[in-house]
Amino acid sequence: MKQLKITILSLFVVMGVYLLLGYFLLPYLLKSNLPTYSQKTLSASMSVEQVDFNPLTLELSIKNLRLLDDNKKTLFNIAQAYLNVDTNKLFDKTLLVRVLNLSDVEVNIQKNSDGQTNLGSLLHKTQSNQSKTSNKIEAKSASQPWH
Repeated sequence: MKQLKITILSLFVVMGVYLLLGYFLLPYLLKSNLPTYSQKTLSASMSVEQVDFNPLTLELSIKNLRLLDDNKKTLFNIAQAYLNVDTNKLFDKTLLVRVLNLSDVEVNIQKNSDGQTNLGSLLHKTQSNQSKTSNKIEAKSASQPWH
């Protein structure tokens, strides 16, 4: 009987920790790390007003997702983004997005003086950042051969 109580208590503790992490920590981490991640990968600043996540239904909601270029001009703005993941596919180790809703999407595409669009130059920066990273990895592996 004592073993059963310990098992049930352990399940409640694990479920409680999962819910706390899902409801509070994950939205906080997304909201605080998305701007940093976008600055590193896209060289553009991102702002997010609110992030909500339901760990029971795997629903993610983001309010006012905005991406700004180097001149602080809006590249795109999404008033509401809603994403729902199919929980059954997770057992197959597959991430399947069942629903993706974007509301009030604004995209600002402009041609630069060099003939490239502002979104195209953003993608070019992303590819440049990726090649720098892969070059660092190649240089590191070349200087440290396998033993």
